[in-house]
Amino acid sequence: MAGFVMDDEDIERFLADTRGTLCTDGIFGGKPHLRAVGTYPRLLEHYVRERETIPLELAVYKAAGHPADVLGIPDRGRIREGYVADFVVFDPDQVRANATYDNPMQLSEGIDHVLVDGEFVVKNGEPTGARPGSVLRSVEEWDGPQRPALGER
Repeated sequence: MAGFVMDDEDIERFLADTRGTLCTDGIFGGKPHLRAVGTYPRLLEHYVRERETIPLELAVYKAAGHPADVLGIPDRGRIREGYVADFVVFDPDQVRANATYDNPMQLSEGIDHVLVDGEFVVKNGEPTGARPGSVLRSVEEWDGPQRPALGER
């Protein structure tokens, strides 16, 4: 389903609010919505670079650190010693979302590397085929500050 109920002014108002986080509800399977692979590149290309709605630093925080805080995931969302190494290396001047409604799985440009749990899933702009990572649960569900191994649940 594709609904068109918000325009750029609505989106910009929400993006500029420092209390909000950024996420996508894009899911894979069948012919997914283009946001499944294009949400964050679209944010960087259109709202950060072209329209200057939100500064790059705030966009990154709202997409990584703030959601980790809200969800109670203490070892994600920032670059710090001891944190899980989830990184996206991109050129903010070159990021371009290529996903369209007709071809929603077109990969974006300007995304050089993506690491999940310290392992490359995109290297030099090309997917590696690796699929590291795990299901994340909030601190409240973990019953403490340490995430249990999946086998312990």
